[in-house]
Amino acid sequence: MVAGLAQCVVLVPSEVVKVNMQADEVVAGGKRKYSGSLNCMLHIVKTENIRGLYKGNTHSLTGLLTGLLTHSLTHSLTDRCCSDYIKGDTVYRNILRVVQHCQRQIAEGFRR
Repeated sequence: MVAGLAQCVVLVPSEVVKVNMQADEVVAGGKRKYSGSLNCMLHIVKTENIRGLYKGNTHSLTGLLTGLLTHSLTHSLTDRCCSDYIKGDTVYRNILRVVQHCQRQIAEGFRR
């Protein structure tokens, strides 16, 4: 989660600059619009404010939250369905029995 947020804060602006540099076309007089990455970043901040550097961040955050919710839901289901059975088998002698029990519990939960 922290790594994903750090990615959104640190890497998205560099990606926006990179994409703008790649899309930079030659303007009148044979010159390019941006002279370099720093010039591109400053131009974006001047014309679009600091928010311009975070274009597309919504997609990154959506992906991050989707992954987090999927992980949490899977963990919660596994914990809820299998914890009672695992407590009875403290040595975990037969992992296959535990997995089969969990599958049955999940299947029964979906049928309700």
